[in-house]
Amino acid sequence: WWFNMIIKRIKINNFRSHVDTEVGFQNGVNIILGENGAGKSSVLEAIFGALYAGHPSLKNWESNKIRVGSSKYNLELDFEYDGKHYKIIRSGDHQQIYEIINQHPHPITTGGKRNVALYVDRAILPMHLFKNAVYVKQGEIEKILSDDDEREKIIKKILEIDKIDDRITTLTKLINYY
Repeated sequence: WWFNMIIKRIKINNFRSHVDTEVGFQNGVNIILGENGAGKSSVLEAIFGALYAGHPSLKNWESNKIRVGSSKYNLELDFEYDGKHYKIIRSGDHQQIYEIINQHPHPITTGGKRNVALYVDRAILPMHLFKNAVYVKQGEIEKILSDDDEREKIIKKILEIDKIDDRITTLTKLINYY
């Protein structure tokens, strides 16, 4: 179900190394190429921040994201999910997710970082799936492609099977104890 999300555009202002950047995405797989330090990873961090900044599990996430010399960052993320168009705006006090209907924005939440993040996490794309499946960290592709044991570990992490395995072990110990 979460494959129904298609990121269309991210606009980044005063976020990490980006002064004013706009990146458009096509349907399918997109590859971001550039020199070391060009801000490739920051584009993915900006997408993550647009979706989840303010999430209760992300303490101090924003502490080093504002570009040096700036007072705030601005992010605009346009995406499609389940056939509907959405826009998330993260700009100082303006924190909102909109459904775009007939080219007009309609607010979904009451606003605020936390409300936007929790809405996205619960109704669109759970944060753990983005972190573990959508955003593939440098070096992990090689592990997935070359090592069966590593591939199994990564898939278990994505699907949170490792947590289920831990709970089964705990329950088995409790049952055997009694």
